[in-house]
Amino acid sequence: MGRFGCALVSLALLSSAPLSFGRVLLGSDVSVLPRSKEQEPCALVAAAQQKQLSGNKKEKTFRISAELAHACLQSVPFKKRDALRLIDGLDSFWHWQSTIDYLKDPPEGYLMPATDLDKGILRIRNKAAANKYENEIEFQQDMLALVNSVHDGHFNLYLDAINIFSFRRVEFGPIVSLSSDGKSLPKVYSYNDLNGKSNGKWRPSAIKSIDGEDAQQWLRRLSYRGSAQDPDALYNALFYNPPGHIQDAVGAFFTAPGVYTEPQIHVEFENGTKKEYQNDAIFHVDFDGLNCKSGPVQVPVDIFRSRLLNLVMVPVAGYFLEGDHSDIAVLSVSTFAPTKNDDNVNAEFSNLTSTFLAASKKAGKKKLIVDVTSNGGGSLFLGFDLFMQLFPEAKVTSAFNLRATKELDIIGRKINQLLKDPKTMGGRGAAYERNGIFDLNSYVDVDEGKFRSWDDYFGPVTNDDFDFTNLALWDLDNEIMSLKTSRFVVAGYGSRSDLPSQAFEAEDIILLTDATCASTCAVLADLMKAKGVKSIVAGGRPRQGPVQAVGGVKGSQVLTFEQLFKAAAHVFELYSTPQERRQWEDTHIGEIYRTGTYVLARTVGDGAGGRINYRNAIHPDDKERIPRQFVNEPADCRIWHTPKTILDMANLWSVAANTAWGDDGCTPGSSPSD
Repeated sequence: MGRFGCALVSLALLSSAPLSFGRVLLGSDVSVLPRSKEQEPCALVAAAQQKQLSGNKKEKTFRISAELAHACLQSVPFKKRDALRLIDGLDSFWHWQSTIDYLKDPPEGYLMPATDLDKGILRIRNKAAANKYENEIEFQQDMLALVNSVHDGHFNLYLDAINIFSFRRVEFGPIVSLSSDGKSLPKVYSYNDLNGKSNGKWRPSAIKSIDGEDAQQWLRRLSYRGSAQDPDALYNALFYNPPGHIQDAVGAFFTAPGVYTEPQIHVEFENGTKKEYQNDAIFHVDFDGLNCKSGPVQVPVDIFRSRLLNLVMVPVAGYFLEGDHSDIAVLSVSTFAPTKNDDNVNAEFSNLTSTFLAASKKAGKKKLIVDVTSNGGGSLFLGFDLFMQLFPEAKVTSAFNLRATKELDIIGRKINQLLKDPKTMGGRGAAYERNGIFDLNSYVDVDEGKFRSWDDYFGPVTNDDFDFTNLALWDLDNEIMSLKTSRFVVAGYGSRSDLPSQAFEAEDIILLTDATCASTCAVLADLMKAKGVKSIVAGGRPRQGPVQAVGGVKGSQVLTFEQLFKAAAHVFELYSTPQERRQWEDTHIGEIYRTGTYVLARTVGDGAGGRINYRNAIHPDDKERIPRQFVNEPADCRIWHTPKTILDMANLWSVAANTAWGDDGCTPGSSPSD
């Protein structure tokens, strides 16, 4: 394998695939090159890369056939020793997953199957120990399937080999789910057929089957490879959606991490047309030197009306609707993770929200649509900030707890001892840890009082025979903590406690989602629901009945393997005595410190590609303290996408407005009053 083999321990985080919606015919630069007996598939990949570079020396994104890329991956030999080393190191990282106890037997109402990570990883380990994997990619696909069974967008494992290529159904393109009239059940169409080709006598035809299987069954089966905890969110994630397009995401049908597309896709349409479409793979790795390269950035098509206000690379924009809806303002928030690399970006996000609400009030707007379609989360404090600007007299009541493990107790206790007496261990690390995630001063209890001691916070409290910490809230009045965490102060707290009066009443606000709302978006949705804001979902499975507004992960903080390793390393190297280190050797902290460097090297980004959900979001009034991840909460209404709404967001907002405040009705069975 030559240099390619070292990719298994050294690849950096790969860039996402650039957008390409056109019908791309696979030419000689992406097809399978003639293979001699001496040429391995990966050598053919290298040859194809060199051929593309000969045409453009600055090329950073390379295309080959899906078949060749997969053959290259299959040629990577399985190494039992390395697999066992990875598996045995993972357990201590996964021990931090906040929902791991509930996953084995989920609470009633949870819509995903139960999964047992311990049994699942043992099954894979036994197969690896018996040397029954044909190649490395088969092993990594098993690992990915286990991780995806958790259906938690904060629980990830992006391993080295499986993420070298991004497979795409590029010739066929993205798909859309559309109702012809907004009332009948939607069908699936090719986005390329819909966009710009529906003229004259020709009309798009719905997809009847894919690879010989009923299209709906095929798509639902594919959807369960996703990370959402709701079947409607999983289904919607397959499709093209305009806000997702702005984030270079065009649907999991087109491309999804680690998912092989097969060489071709065979599609039959309802009008009887049958056609085979070629799939490709793109990569950024230098197969000669294995250097990670970034892909180009494409400007998305203009499917939004002129924005009233927006900042470049800050994903929030304000709009005023026209015509019959001239009294309605729209705040579109496609993500809480701004891509602009600037210390002031979160403050800019907050300031833009303030400016827009003030402009709406001055212009006499009466109603507001908060559009969070395709919003997968981001900075938690930006979600808090938006809520506080909408409801300036409110308080953020987003409570959380953690698994009360021995490892958390070791780290938290040692760090708070250090912060209480900075001279401990020479004071090394005190400045780094102060106002961080293990510092008690970062939190308050649910009555907004300070925790008196680590024991006061840690507990533990037993829920369903599982141990958790006491409920806590972020201390948003702690400005130093806020600046350290998110580089700005949340509106309504500290020096920003004096806010303008409320611009819109709760009954005049709707939250528009597509069920994929996750993470910070989920926290915002929960806060808005508590204030009486109604939610409307666009899309979902083609069926009548309720749908959740929030189908993505509802956990309130993600940590990477890199962050967990640093925490363990600091405790071992800076905050402990030799005797303590010996006592901790057999704990999960000791295991992370001992084997973590290898695990980090096997994930993309040297640890960034491995993640766990650290905090459970808990409703403060829930006496059972069930993590919100497992709580089924139907939206107030559902609407279907139509050709007009998928091509122009203003049309979608008009439909949502007519449904919320006009005469249009929700889809049957989707309203609590049905």
